[in-house]
Amino acid sequence: MKSHCAMENGFYKKIEQELGVPVIHPSIAALKRAEYAAILKRQCGWIPSRKGSCEI
Repeated sequence: MKSHCAMENGFYKKIEQELGVPVIHPSIAALKRAEYAAILKRQCGWIPSRKGSCEI
């Protein structure tokens, strides 16, 4: 297998085919997580907890 940057569009699909297992692309996963957070905020009024996030 040739070495490629993981950010190359669609490269994870080629890895899935070669390995025969699902591969999670980190950029797509981060985008989907952000989309989900926006949906929860809009539909349910949920927001991320700030407790502990600003502690030093």
